[in-house]
Amino acid sequence: MSPLEGIYMRKCFDFQSFRYFENDDNWEKVAIRIHQARLECRQNDEVEVVVINSEFLLIHQNSSSREVAVALMSERKIWKIQSGSIRDFLDLTTCIIHSKVPTWSISPICQVCSQEFTLGIRKHHCRNCGKCACKKCVHNSEFNIEGFYRLTKVCQSCLFQINSQISIIKEIHRNEIIRGDSTNRSLLLPCPSRKSY
Repeated sequence: MSPLEGIYMRKCFDFQSFRYFENDDNWEKVAIRIHQARLECRQNDEVEVVVINSEFLLIHQNSSSREVAVALMSERKIWKIQSGSIRDFLDLTTCIIHSKVPTWSISPICQVCSQEFTLGIRKHHCRNCGKCACKKCVHNSEFNIEGFYRLTKVCQSCLFQINSQISIIKEIHRNEIIRGDSTNRSLLLPCPSRKSY
């Protein structure tokens, strides 16, 4: 996938103080580049680099205002990013979604419990982190969120992580970080399911 580069408007705030920043209309102009699951955000001479992984969540997108909200779970921050055009908005959201698809690990043992794979013990891949796991360490879960359209296999550690992320995102929504209207779509993206080959 070729790099995405463009000029966007951004607001930053942390999980605790979002109510105070939400009414602030001061957007900062930034240059964003997404390549190889890394988001680089440049403002003046400062560069912030964020890895797009399971700790990076697309929590909201609104095509009418061309805004995307992402949560940086490890830093406990939220970025609102506004695009100049609908094309830039679609390119940004598509690039984020595709960057979240994990690379599948290759391992002769379960990367959760260290059980050796045999003809009777098959490998499965976690759709969130890409680790190899045995059947007892993988859970088939139906997440009640967009981005998971069917039963999804996730390892035990990712299941716990996703459930805690869902509760945080619900709390953010409850506290009206994202002003509700019927055109808004919320996405909690550990990665979407992908076919095994």
